[in-house]
Formats: sequence, C-alpha cells, structure tokens
Amino acid sequence: MKIQLILMSLLLLGIVNGASIEKTMVVGDTFEFQGKNITLIGISIDKDKVSICVNGEQKIIYPDDEFQGVDFKLRKIKEAYVELRALVDCNNCKCTGNECSNEKCFGLISEFNNTLNQDNNLNNNQGQSNQTINTNNTGNLNEVKSISWIYYVSFSLILIVIVLLIFVLLNKKTSEESVTKKEKKTPIKSSKKKR
Repeated sequence: MKIQLILMSLLLLGIVNGASIEKTMVVGDTFEFQGKNITLIGISIDKDKVSICVNGEQKIIYPDDEFQGVDFKLRKIKEAYVELRALVDCNNCKCTGNECSNEKCFGLISEFNNTLNQDNNLNNNQGQSNQTINTNNTGNLNEVKSISWIYYVSFSLILIVIVLLIFVLLNKKTSEESVTKKEKKTPIKSSKKKR
C-alpha cells in the first residue's frame, strides 16, 4: 500500500511542470516568461492569426498553436491588439545573453509594414483578399498573469495523496498499538494440568 501511494505521488509531481501567462499585446510588445522571449510582430487583417517571435525565431501562429516550446492560445484577435495565453513547459528555464534576443524580429515589423503597403496596393488593383499582417501600434494594454489550472488540479491531488498517506500511516500505527494493548490485557493461560 505504501509503495502504491509513493508511486501515485511521484506521478502527480510529474504533472506539475508547466506555467502559463495571459497577456494583452499590441504589435511590438515583448515579454519574457520562463526563459522565452516573446514578441508580437503583427496581426493578420483577417484577425485569424498573428506573427510571433520567440527567442529570435519567427512564425505565423494560429488560434491554437505551438512554437519553440510555447503552447499559444489566441483568446481574442482584434485589429489593434491580441489577447493570448502562453503555456511554457519549463519551470526553471532562464534566458541569458543573446540566446533569447528578439532584436532581429524588430526588423521584421518594418518588413511587414512594407509588405502590408505593397499588398494593399495590389489588392486595391486586383480586388483580392488581403492575407497580410497589420502592425498598427496603439500603445500598451493591460497584462494579466494567471497560474495554469493544471497547477490547481495537481496541487489539490498532491494534497489529497498526502492526507491519504498520513491517514494510512496513522491507522496502521493505531492498529498496532491496539494489538499490543490487547496482548497485555489478555492473561496468559498456563498449560499445567492439575492432577
């Protein structure tokens, strides 16, 4: 029984390994979280995807996407801002030196502006839909940090396992004490026969 409880608690400890943050970002905003430097490069005009830079690498992210060890959930995509949730599967990761720099991504913002202007001119001439990136910067918006629900569930399960472990150990100790008390109270019958 003890081995089962110990194994169960070790399994539960393995679950607690991700942290999340919720952010509202405008184009050009950057934040560092769990060793990941994340920059919003642009927002699609269709408001169905965004361009994100993580530790110097850029990718178009869709509403439920993973990139560079970050699980992105795009909650709300508007013309001026994006509400997103980033789940990083690393608790003690640190960003040091230039390995996490997004400096080259800031050059991409001006490239997207140029692409946007060129595509707008083409679309005005040809009447095609625009799939470019909107990079209007309207200033900083509120940031909301949150602990992932996985932490709450895992913490609750760990507490339950600890309480059960204590309960089992106390019951075993109590039952052993009651057995020794019974042995002391029970008189020992002699095996001598009367003649």
